[in-house]
Amino acid sequence: ITLRWISNPNQNSTRFGFIVPKKVVPKVTDRNKLKRRFKHLVGNHLERIIKADLLIFPKKPALKKTYLALELEFLNLIKQAGLWKR
Repeated sequence: ITLRWISNPNQNSTRFGFIVPKKVVPKVTDRNKLKRRFKHLVGNHLERIIKADLLIFPKKPALKKTYLALELEFLNLIKQAGLWKR
């Protein structure tokens, strides 16, 4: 997973974008599956993430990971970026 973000404290909410290129995951059903999983992950933890604009770029190996493994990787990435509210 790759994460790019811009912090904006004047923003009312956290905004997310999920980008899964055709070159990385050719099948549209697989791209949509990854996007759905990450939307669910974000929804579960939205209140603990600071207000920012975030772009999430899942990679092909994410298709084979369990939901729990994706969640742990996502949370570690958010914490490393300093986007987790304490």
